Amino acid sequence: MGSHVCPRCGKKGPVLLREGQVCHSCMSNWAWSNFANSNEQITISSETLAVPESKTPAPPPPAAKASNRTWLLLVLSFIFSAVVIVLLVYFFRQPPDGLSGISVLNRFNTLALTATILALLAVVISAGVAFAAISKRLYKQTRFIIAGAASIVLAMAVFLNAFVC
Repeated sequence: MGSHVCPRCGKKGPVLLREGQVCHSCMSNWAWSNFANSNEQITISSETLAVPESKTPAPPPPAAKASNRTWLLLVLSFIFSAVVIVLLVYFFRQPPDGLSGISVLNRFNTLALTATILALLAVVISAGVAFAAISKRLYKQTRFIIAGAASIVLAMAVFLNAFVC
């Protein structure tokens, strides 16, 4: 088993060191201090730098998990889409009895504009969630991908419906 901390200088580095192996900086300092005053020639070959094969395979990296913020954005996208659907259903279910033509158009314009803006927000949030999923390598989480795809499809459908209205 190795460590990222050099046993000689105690610094943590990016390279996994074998048991008893020192970092490159300590190896270089040791080589210069031992051979600087002698007339010996230092030869660095590929065998010297080769990493020996490990007897035990490296453990697989842990599976990426979606953060709470990513799930919250996904739920927020669904909520915005649901609100848009409720607004559109409300508009088409309410009879315009007792309203003049201008009042109906104003109400229609206000509801359609609000629905379009909320649907556009749902599309942007869904796209942001998809981008976060790709950048965090969450594509192996099936339920997250299904929920994200459903969010994008629903948001786009609601946006197009609100936009056309």
